Amino acid sequence: MAKAAKKGPGRKKPRDGDTDRDTDLGGIDIVGTLSGWSEAVTVSAMALIAPPLLMIGVKPTKPKKGELGRMVRGFPIVGLGVGLFSALIYALLNGLNLPPVLAAILAVSTMVFCGGASSEGGLARMADALVAGGSKTQHLSNLKAEQFGSYGTIVLVISFSIRVAAIALIGSPGAVTAALAASCAASWAVMALALHYLPPAKKTGFAAMAGRPDWNQMILTIMLGAAIALFFLKPVVGIVALAVGALGAFKFFWFAREKFGGITGDTLGAIQQGAELGMLLAIVALI
Repeated sequence: MAKAAKKGPGRKKPRDGDTDRDTDLGGIDIVGTLSGWSEAVTVSAMALIAPPLLMIGVKPTKPKKGELGRMVRGFPIVGLGVGLFSALIYALLNGLNLPPVLAAILAVSTMVFCGGASSEGGLARMADALVAGGSKTQHLSNLKAEQFGSYGTIVLVISFSIRVAAIALIGSPGAVTAALAASCAASWAVMALALHYLPPAKKTGFAAMAGRPDWNQMILTIMLGAAIALFFLKPVVGIVALAVGALGAFKFFWFAREKFGGITGDTLGAIQQGAELGMLLAIVALI
């Protein structure tokens, strides 16, 4: 009798004529893709929002190499939490009759703090590196600068100002909650797409440590981020905001590929910021 074929790890070999419907659909591992949500959120939070966790007494555990790439579906959920918490700060200050601009400044400051200012720092360093010019190697070298240059500082001020102005113009705490929840969840989800399609520009650093998400996890993450945005926003506003956010992310995606040779923690943060700013601008324009 011929020997049975070896079974793949964690998968039972289907019998002849069996489609293995319980675990596979069109080549997608349904069970593997949808399981482990609590772990995905925990690992994502440990990697992306370490500063606030430290403040409440939780010592973040550094993910193992490649682990974060397998848990990217937690990105939009963590982003949603950051957006909702920042919106709560705005609502509380608005309830105390603080002027909308001041409430917006503190809400955006909360967003920056919760994310450890990593996306903002990446945006500033990427701006400085692009302005300095040179080869891909020189661009990567310029990302290591500890201090921001003039262009990086200006870009940071512009980014902060756009978010503050957008929140203040939206005004209503309910509408601000919807805008921040949608823009944060969707923009954090975009990072999974960048990790999937762009190779790490360096052998070390955040992107190399994170690893490459597989197709199933990347698609699930993008769909989840978009679904959250559409849940909080009106259909037309949500679709337009997602489209403009995608354009905002794409320009930094292109810079990362063409000028830096791939993804780093800094270029990943710039991509997230591009998506978030694009969505907020679209929401303000349509309200």
